[in-house]
Amino acid sequence: MSMSPEIMKCYLRLSTAREIWSALSKAFYDGSDELLVFSLH
Repeated sequence: MSMSPEIMKCYLRLSTAREIWSALSKAFYDGSDELLVFSLH
């Protein structure tokens, strides 16, 4: 429950956590903090 229901319903169709993280990074990452992205991987 770390995602709001509005955002969650956009990603329910994805079958793995990797697909969800990848889609979220494309939607919300603006390229400004590469260290944060590296630490999430």
